[in-house]
This record gives sequence, structure tokens and C-alpha cells, in this order.
Amino acid sequence: MIKPTTHFNSSLLVLLLTLALLIVFTTPVSADLSGWSYRAPVTITGSGSEVSGYPVLVDVDTAGLVAAGKMESDCGDIRFTASDGFTLLSYWVESGANTGSTKIWVKVQLIPGSGTTIYLYYGNPNASSQSNKHDTFNRAADALKASYCLDENSGLTAGDTSGNGNNGTIHDAAWTAGGRFNSALGFDGTRDYVNCGNDYSLQITDEITLDAWVKSSSSAEQSVIGKGTVSVGLGGLEQNMLNVEWPAFGAGYKRAQTFKLAADSTLTTARVNIKKAAPYITGDVKVTICADGGTQPGTEIATYNISDGGIGDSFAWHDASFDCALAGETTYWLVLGSPDASGGWDYYWTAGHPADYLDGEAWYYDSSIPTWTTNGLVDADMTFELQTTAADRLSMPDSDTFKFSTYYGWLNVSSVNWAESGLELIIIHDDNQAEIQNVRGAGVDVYYYIAIGSTYQDSSDKDAWEQGITDSIDAHCSYVDGFFWDEVDPSYYGHDRKSDFDARLTRINNHVRSNGKKTIANGVRYYAVHCGSDYYLWESFMSTFTSGPTYGYVDFFNRPADNNPYNWTNNIAKWEYLQDNGVLDTTLAHSYGDPLDNDKSVYDYIAARVLGLKGCSYADSNNFASTTFILADGVKWNLGAQMSYTVDETNKKLSGRFVNGMVEDDVGSKTYTADMISSPLTANSLSDSPGVAGLSLSLVRGQVDFLNGTLRSSTTLTDGSFHHVTVTLNRVDGVAEMYIDGTLSSERMIPDIPFDFAGSDLIIGDGFSGTIDEIMIYDGALGYSEPEPDSSIGSEQDMSSSSSQSGEGAASTGTFILESAAPVVSSVILCSADDESTPVSSMDPTVEYAVVVGVCDANTLDDLTQLNVVIRTTETTGDNSATDMATYRWTASGEWTQAGPVGSWSINTGACSAPTTFSGTSGTWVLHFSPGVVARAGTGIWEVHVTATDEAQQTGSNTENGKNMNWRGEIESTDTSYSFGGIDMGEERQVSTSSPTSDGGVDVSVVVNGNYKLQSKSSATWCSTESVATLNNSYPYPLQAGEFALKNSAANNLSDCSFVESEFGDTYIQGLYNREGPTPTEDGVCHSIYQWVSVAESGLLPGTYNGTYTIQIANV
Repeated sequence: MIKPTTHFNSSLLVLLLTLALLIVFTTPVSADLSGWSYRAPVTITGSGSEVSGYPVLVDVDTAGLVAAGKMESDCGDIRFTASDGFTLLSYWVESGANTGSTKIWVKVQLIPGSGTTIYLYYGNPNASSQSNKHDTFNRAADALKASYCLDENSGLTAGDTSGNGNNGTIHDAAWTAGGRFNSALGFDGTRDYVNCGNDYSLQITDEITLDAWVKSSSSAEQSVIGKGTVSVGLGGLEQNMLNVEWPAFGAGYKRAQTFKLAADSTLTTARVNIKKAAPYITGDVKVTICADGGTQPGTEIATYNISDGGIGDSFAWHDASFDCALAGETTYWLVLGSPDASGGWDYYWTAGHPADYLDGEAWYYDSSIPTWTTNGLVDADMTFELQTTAADRLSMPDSDTFKFSTYYGWLNVSSVNWAESGLELIIIHDDNQAEIQNVRGAGVDVYYYIAIGSTYQDSSDKDAWEQGITDSIDAHCSYVDGFFWDEVDPSYYGHDRKSDFDARLTRINNHVRSNGKKTIANGVRYYAVHCGSDYYLWESFMSTFTSGPTYGYVDFFNRPADNNPYNWTNNIAKWEYLQDNGVLDTTLAHSYGDPLDNDKSVYDYIAARVLGLKGCSYADSNNFASTTFILADGVKWNLGAQMSYTVDETNKKLSGRFVNGMVEDDVGSKTYTADMISSPLTANSLSDSPGVAGLSLSLVRGQVDFLNGTLRSSTTLTDGSFHHVTVTLNRVDGVAEMYIDGTLSSERMIPDIPFDFAGSDLIIGDGFSGTIDEIMIYDGALGYSEPEPDSSIGSEQDMSSSSSQSGEGAASTGTFILESAAPVVSSVILCSADDESTPVSSMDPTVEYAVVVGVCDANTLDDLTQLNVVIRTTETTGDNSATDMATYRWTASGEWTQAGPVGSWSINTGACSAPTTFSGTSGTWVLHFSPGVVARAGTGIWEVHVTATDEAQQTGSNTENGKNMNWRGEIESTDTSYSFGGIDMGEERQVSTSSPTSDGGVDVSVVVNGNYKLQSKSSATWCSTESVATLNNSYPYPLQAGEFALKNSAANNLSDCSFVESEFGDTYIQGLYNREGPTPTEDGVCHSIYQWVSVAESGLLPGTYNGTYTIQIANV
């Protein structure tokens, strides 16, 4: 029996089944399915919970069966049945008929948690193919309302295969053969889309499931499926006080009521309780929304006429429909009149029922005066109801960014409600353990401040300094969550000591991490990675410590001139520098300012959010010890998840769209004013809404978004590969879920409110950039936790009696034997050696990594004899060269060995592993290795290829490609001394052949794994016992008194050489720029560097002058 391992993912079940090429036929089988000669059991391992109606991918070697005469060449005689052997299952042959890898999707009716067995039938020359993609992927036939397989590959119609006739009209989208299954539609993000109309079958409410395959590399906001604009109802606003009907309104008379809304909204309906004075009254009632004019209505915003024919002489509610945007906390007028009425007092407006009273005024207009008045109407506020919605503003947590603060004095815990502060962490310089524990107990992490740079500079014994820092860490670890390193910029401790400082800080960070704590390093402007710190502080983000009233970007848009060897951001804006180095999402922004200046703190928060920084803080520059801690208003803001953003460097503007609103900062003037940002937007919580209308499934910054923030995926889909997206919403169960490639990516509980997806045409791909395939829309929540039962499509055939149908063995009995199946390498992952669950894309020579390999074997693993892991470049010619290839091997003896090459490629056998038992059908192997020093540098050129071999010499393989190898170079040896010999004033002379170099050059041996250049520098002065010669860096001729100059070249030719400076800079030794690497062997390559010295005509005393000449290898 073949027992392949099945890998479950909720939406698509992937089963790898390999049938051996060697099939020994004895006698035909007495098949339960009449007319078929052969069947093979396919055992599916359960996932622990029951799953029904899902497609399973079966990979079959049909070429061997066809060659043996057991299967038709077009694979048309393939059938699948349930475990009873005769209930047919829907299937679809995706690709590879009559090949070693035929991919077949089978819809399995029910898979218990313990697993099940289905049967593969073949061997019927009279059978024709029943392959059907629609039936195979349709999870619930009755609930399916639209299905777009997009297999037409031509024409202007996207056919609906659900049977509901919801065909789509294609506008500019292009057919492509590169779909997930067969063809699909490609969209360029401009004017192309598919309009599928709004048939009754698409007018879904409360429960829905969407399935789609999407492929895109764009991070723009783009729609996959939409029906109108998503809007959130804000509920009814009702006003009334007394049941006062008088005065009436009609020709020349009007009634009005003022009102305010709590938030920006779209007015959809105004309901008024009115009647006619008598049945014969004529003249429509005009309902008008006006701006506030003080003592009268202002500009008319919108109007609606209620037909007189629909108004009776008894009070009743009448609706006036609107579609106008109204601002929150703003006064408006609701005006009732009937200019064409037959009389002046023909209509009455009254209170229909008690309701919550919201502040407003009743007004009356008499055209004979003419004026508006409130006289006699103080208690006559009339009832009306407003139904409003707000678009694109569903509440969602601020998951992208956290808030923190700094307070380097005592915490003053009594002055702050830390539990409601919204802070993730606070940086302090406070040793009061009781206060710290109170803050931590309220859910706020505490990081302890240490001024690390100046203390390093002041210490005479660096080892003692490092030990002191470590001791301080150990003393605080028990009652803080992390540490804050201040003064890590080289300006505090000296650029010449940076290497030593970095090495020590790396060890200190590792010590903190070994204690389960984290660190923050202050100073992102100098380099992006501070020796392994978890976060990096951008201090003075919007203002400096002493900036006073000026408030703007200090160095955000600045591009320092490219002339400072100690500034890592030469000629690049800081935000671009952080973005290029991939650390924006670990950068914390901190600004100084008055915490009572809410506008500035909000400005700081918005800027940090638009840039996608990890955290933001705003505090007074005196907020260290002398003042009580105050939480700024901006730290309380919540824009929700970021959806799109723009950085306009030319006009100094930042803007962004977030789930909870749009924002814009204008920083061109460098001075903040209140009108530079939009008004604060408060998101509408679903729990506060009477309902949601519209439908939206989109990609926003690569994340999948459902209902404009109701659900947002935890992963991004911008890799240009197909991904399967499923969202399901169930009002009854109160849950919404999102699955990406079968894995739960997002979920949230939803209130019991109406969800209306009925209103507008179904649109596919509006603004999308990429490819969309296989869309299915269900009226129902087909959740994965509780799958729909009986959702399979297929007929039942009774095979209990023998059949006289023609075909091989139709009435015979017998058996067939399937020999051992080949092993399958199911996964290959290159990982960090320290964390075998963390994939990596780049390697460094001599650094240890792990390769995690998954292997499946349908016959169990005990016949596996060998596993070969080859790390190689795609340029490998077959030579086991240390530059391009290394081979490692596991054998059944249980040992890992290095099969080649020799040299610095290495294996850590103590860390390698293999399964502890081989009786199962799957297992995991782990190799620990280190690349050699000359492993070729390059981007995307390395791959890890794994081959598994069993006792029958059958093999399975898999490759993980697209890996990078970082550049590495070293100078292995060099001449340590040389001499120019005797030289006269004003003379130029080459290195003497009688010096230790003997050949007139300085010999250097380099080992490098990529193209390289050699640079040189000299000490600024060369000294004798009596005099000092100064190196000339600017090369004027003749040399000034007391100066000397050095030249060097790879060629023994004075006319083809370069000057030597006192710093490396961007210069290189003539003839040694962009030399091709890697060096062919690890022994290195030798270069002779020829030197000449020139001496000024005066200013130096006779003597032997000594100096230092230094050579450096660098990446070009």
C-alpha cells in the first residue's frame, strides 16, 4: 500500500504521491469500479480536525504506467473514488499528462482528523476524461454565486461557471497564459477592470466567502474584488422635546432645526414626522440641508422633495434621501418648506416619539416680516432622524507602530495612569525598583539609560570599562526590560576607536540578549546597524534638544556633501539611508517639545507613521528630573494600519492614508502651524455602528485588506508569485477570518450588525497591477474551523455486481504490486545557524549556517541510503571548486561528512542532525556548514540542491535558489619592510632592489571572493632623529620645503602611477582597481606594488626617515 505524506493547509491540501516506474503485473484486479483494471490506494494523513470538500493535489508518475500499458496515453481513464471504492470524486488534471510528474487536483468529500484513504483507478481503454476544474474547486455548490476560472484566454468576456450567469465584461485587461491554472487576466494598474454587474445572486448580506489567486509585485493600493465604496453606518441622530405642532409651514412659512454630528460623516437619509393640514392640500415638501448662517440658514448644501401625493393628513414618517458629506462638530440647518403649497399653513411637523435630545434650536420663518426667529419655540424642538455613514474609516489597532517616551529622572508614578497611557516602553534613569515595578506591572516596559560613549572615552582601561557596563547590566536585569545606549556616535569616543568600540558593544549586546532583554542604541545618522541592537533611536526627529519654537525636520531631507569620511549618510537623505539599509521598521523617533503643545506632538506622530518607523516619542527637553511626567496628546493618537504614503522631498511634504484617516504634513517652512495637518480623524468602531455597506478585497502596501481595515494580513504579497487568498465573514458566529496560502493570517471578532454587500456592480481588478485568477464568491461563510458538510459534487455508482463491460480484466480477479516509491525532498530551507526556524537569503564566507531538509517516502524512510546537499552557484560547471561548489553527505550509517571541496569550507558535525527514527514516512535532516573564504560573491547566484537516494537507487531532489554570497577580502601576507636607499634633496627614487623586497616592489598576497581593489595610505609624517618630513596630499610641484611625496603602481612604470595620501579615501593603487575575483585558490594571489618617493629641495636634515605604508583591500 502506498502511504504518501499529506501536508495540510486549510484552503488547498497538497499531497505528493509518487508511483514507481517499475510495476510488476500479476493478474488483473477485481475492481470495485466496473471496467477499470487497476487501482492504487492513496492514504491521506489527517490534520487532527475534520476537513471536507477541499481540493487535494496528487502528484503521479503517469509516464511509467503508460509505458507499461496500464494507462491510456492521454490519462483520460484516470478516476478517483472515496474510501468505499465506488463513489466518484471530482478531479482536474492540471498539467503533465504522461510525464513523471502529473499534477491532479482531487476534491475529497470528507477527511477525518485521523485521515482517510481514497483510490486512484486507471486501465480502461473505453473511458474518456472527466477532468473538470470547476467541480473540483467548487467548495459548496448551493452557495456558489459567481465563479471566474478565467480560462478563456481570448475575447472580452470573463465567463461565470457557477451557472448564475454573472459574466463579466472586460475593460482593457489583457489575457495571459501565465495564470495559476491555465490562463488568467493581467492588469496594469491604470484603466483596466472587469464589470460583472449586480444580479440578484450577487446581492449578498451578512455572510460571505471570497477565494482568489493573486500575483503582484506592486506595493500600491489596488483592488482585487469590490462592490461600491465601503461605508460604516453611524446610526440615527434623533431630536425632539415637546409634541408641538404649531406653527405650521407652507407657502411663505418655513420650519427649521439646527444640529451637529459627532464626526465627519456622509448624510444618507433624513426622516421627518409630518402631515397635511387637510387631505386636499397640494404642493411638495422641500427638505433642505444648509450650512450655518448664524441667525438664519446659510448656503444650501443639498435638497430633496417629498411628493405631496405621499403625504396624508395623519402624522407619518417620510424619508428624504441625500448623499452629502458633513463635518463633525459643525452646526447645520434642517429646513422644511413647501413653496408651492396652496396655503401658508398647510403642513405640520411634530415629535413622533421620545428620543435622546441633542442640543439644537428650533427656528421659524415668516415671509411677511421677513426674518427667522426662535420666539415662542424654545421648547419646540422637532423630531427628525439622520442616517449617516463614514467611508474608509473602520477601526483597526495601530499595529505598525508603538508609542514610547523618555524620562530620565524619577518616574513619579503617582502622576500618571500607566495602564491607560498607551505606551509600549519608557526610557528612564531611575533606580527606584518599587516605582519601576509599578510601571512594569501596568504593562509598560522599562529600559534603563546608560551613557555608553562618554564613559568609554573617559576610561583608561577599556577592559575594565566593559566589565563595568556588564556588571551594571547584571545589576538591573532583574527589574528592567532592556537597556538604552546613549552616545554611540563616534564623535563621543573617537573615530579612530570605532572598531574597538563596536566590538565591545557587540559583546555587550550579546550579553543583554543572553539575559532575555533588548537594547536601544541612540544615533541612526552614522550607521544603520549598531552592533546588534534591537532598536535604533532617531533623536531630534522633529526638533533638537534646544530648538526652541522652531519645529520641523532637522536633517530628514538634508543631503550632506560627499566630503566627510566619518558621515555614513554622505549625499543621501537620512530617511533614504535608513530605508536602503532596511531598518526603518526598527527605528524609534524621538522629538523634544512642550507636551502641552498637542499640535506638535501630533505632527511628530504623523511624520513617524508616514515613514513607517517602529516607534515614536515626544517629551519636553526638561522632562528629565525637574518636571512631572506629562503624556503628550500625539502619543494618544491612533491612525491604524498604514495603507499608502507619499514622501515629497521637492515640496517638503509627507502624506499618508491610514485605516483611520488621511493625514498630510507640510514641513517646507520648517515651522509648524496648526493648519499643516488635517483635522484629527477618529475611526468608527464596528461595535458603534448600526451596519456596514459595500465590499472590498484589496492589496494595500502588499498586505491583503478586507473591508478597508476590518481584516489586514500579517504578511505581504509583493514577491511576484501567485498566492491564494480566502476571506470569510460570518455575522451569526461573529467572526471574520483571512487565510493566505492556507494559513490563518488575520482574524477578528465582529459585532452582530448588518453587513450589506448588495448595493453596486461587482468589479474585479480596478487599479490592480499584476495577475488575478480563479475567483469564487459564496453566499455563506465557509470557514475552515467548521467546514461545510456534504459539499462535494459527484454521483454514486453501485459496483457490487460484476460487469460485462469490455476492457482488460473486466471480469477477472487478481492483484498488482507497486514496487518501492522514490523519496521526495519536500522542502529545502537555508537558515541561520543560531535559529533553524529563521530563513536567510544571504551568506557570509566563514560564517556558520544551517540547511533544513524535509524528506518524504511513501514506503517509510528506512530504505533511504543517502542524502547529498550541494551548495553551488548557478554558474557551476561540475568542478568541485572552492569558489563555486561544496558537497556534504549524510549516509544511512548516521554520519554527516564533507564530500568536497577541501579548504576553508567546513562542517559542524556536532550540530548536524537526522531523524531519530525511520519508521515514519517523513523526517527532517539538518546540516550545519560554513562557506569557504573564496566562495564567489554575488546576488541571487547561489542555490542549495538536495538529492535523496533509496536502496533501489531511486532519487528525489529539490532546490532552493536565489541566494546571495556577501563580499569578503583579506590581505594574507605582505612585505613588512622596504627601503628607498639613499636619496638626494629634490630627487625621485624607486624602492631599492637591494631592500628586503629585492624586486623593487612591495609584495602583497590577497584572498578574496569577488572583484576587488587595493588602496594605500601613508603616515602623514616620516621622521628621522633630527627632522620630520611631511607627506604632500595635494601634489603641487615643486614640493614645498620639508615635504615628500609617494607614488605607487602595479606596473614598474613611473609614468603610470597614483599618488599616496594619508587616508584611504576613494583612491586606489594604479592598476589594481576592479581586479577580477574570486582568487582561484585559497592560497591567494600575489601583487607587486612598485613605489617611488620624491623629496623637496630644501627643509630636511640628513638622516634615515621612517614611516608607515598601509595597504587595504576593498570591494569595488
